[in-house]
Amino acid sequence: MSIGSLTNFNNEKGSNRIVVIGKSILIAYIISIVFLLIYGVLLTLTNISETTLPTAVMVITLVSIALSGIYSAVKSESKGWLNGALVGILYMLILFMLGMLFKTGILIDNLILFRIFMGFVIGSLAGIIGINLK
Repeated sequence: MSIGSLTNFNNEKGSNRIVVIGKSILIAYIISIVFLLIYGVLLTLTNISETTLPTAVMVITLVSIALSGIYSAVKSESKGWLNGALVGILYMLILFMLGMLFKTGILIDNLILFRIFMGFVIGSLAGIIGINLK
């Protein structure tokens, strides 16, 4: 694979990839918001401990990446793993940048790098699954 195939925005296939990845990321955030709202309601109405919050947020994030990675691969014609990986990485990077807007003193530490790596892994696996669902 050449760098040109990733950055060729002038042809229809390249611009379609950008649209699919953009829609997939948007879908991932919508899924995350819905599941986080459901989790918030469950926290309020049940005896679920707030100590489950970090785990729940990570699970919701990874499920969102997986579902949108599958979507991006199904909508693409090839390279499902790449589309899924890009969705996972970009989702996590956007989440990190949004976090930087609202919290000062954020450093890039091992946890953030691990989350970006997990976005890559889950997105890639979801892309492999999605491309084979066609």
